Amino acid sequence: ESLLHVRNEVNNTLDTLRKSGAIRSSQEVHIRFDGGSNSSTVLNYVEKFKESMRNLLQVEGCSLISNTNESENRIVLAESRCIVKGSEVRIEVLQSQAGKCERCRRFDDTVSSVPFCSRCISAMENMEALPPL
Repeated sequence: ESLLHVRNEVNNTLDTLRKSGAIRSSQEVHIRFDGGSNSSTVLNYVEKFKESMRNLLQVEGCSLISNTNESENRIVLAESRCIVKGSEVRIEVLQSQAGKCERCRRFDDTVSSVPFCSRCISAMENMEALPPL
């Protein structure tokens, strides 16, 4: 239930950004969470299951403010707050700095000189290993 509450808060913030024209897709953003000195279930889940949170929120990525480089030059597009089990969780919506994969169209940090993410590269390598039909 806590994760759904956080997801709803993130989705509401993303809808506002979409309507204003600041973003076209939720895949264009990175979400950072901050619980201050309080450690909540949601923050622990984000830390353990970043990829699952990324998929649940349908964003480029998720992180905790305490675990990110403070000198990061990402643009904060919006901020939001919600209460989870009595603790305030601050949510920052940041502009993604990741490249866009040409195959799956996801923004991913692994896209670099090769225009594909690591997930697609692995899938294409597996396809090459398959015997012809």
